[in-house]
Amino acid sequence: MTPTTIPKKYNSDINSLVSQGANIIVAFTNFGAASLPAFKAATKAGVTMVPYFSEIGGEPGKDYSAVVYQDPIADGIKWADWLGGTLKGKGNVVFLGGPPGATSSQKFIDGFKKGLTKYPEMKLLEDNYIVTNWNPVDGQKAVSALIAKYPKIDGIASDYGVTTMAAIKAFELAGLPVPAQATLASSNELNCKYLADKKGGKGWEYFSLDGTTSLVRFAARRAMANYQGTKDDEPAAVIPFVYADSQAHINPKCDSSLPPDADMSGQLGDAKLKELLKQ
Repeated sequence: MTPTTIPKKYNSDINSLVSQGANIIVAFTNFGAASLPAFKAATKAGVTMVPYFSEIGGEPGKDYSAVVYQDPIADGIKWADWLGGTLKGKGNVVFLGGPPGATSSQKFIDGFKKGLTKYPEMKLLEDNYIVTNWNPVDGQKAVSALIAKYPKIDGIASDYGVTTMAAIKAFELAGLPVPAQATLASSNELNCKYLADKKGGKGWEYFSLDGTTSLVRFAARRAMANYQGTKDDEPAAVIPFVYADSQAHINPKCDSSLPPDADMSGQLGDAKLKELLKQ
């Protein structure tokens, strides 16, 4: 799909759910304010509409019931600060985002750029975020193209652990050392890879902000409370926490018995997570 048709398809899907009689819609804010017309139409039709992940403007009660979000600017600054400290304030970096037009990726790189202003010898090689479609195949292709274009990449920030894993594979296939990685929403596969490489003497610098699965939980609870007419005192703003930091010797969890995409940073205990994910 082109950058123009992707938001249209998203909005069309929202409209389709409304026409099918959905009472509650909890939707990821892929395209920010571009989806406000669809959110507003759903709300006008009596649907409890709760977008989550990014602030998108609009008016609660009119354009949607409520919005649950994290602060992408703050996250971007944290990645820049970690890379700045890890690379001693010098180096070439890139930012990996999602599909074309992803508002959240744009806000993340805006925060990243803001954070990099404190490090004048840190160079952002591409002014825009690198499109990966949050897909491992597309992510690996995109990073391979970057490796061919730039002889030296010292650090990579990404707004999704899946694309971080894709970047690592691209560097390994090229026979190059893995640069410092700063990411969001890690996975069991990524964390196991980091710990295995570290144990095997092939360690790379790693930083991850996690706990993002709580966003959709808060959004679902807010939506249900609004639909039932009850009160929900949980926060609308959610802050990811540091789950892995090689510089601070904070190791993430890894469980080889769980699927590669298992989120080890959530609130479920190991036994409950295994029960949920068993086939």
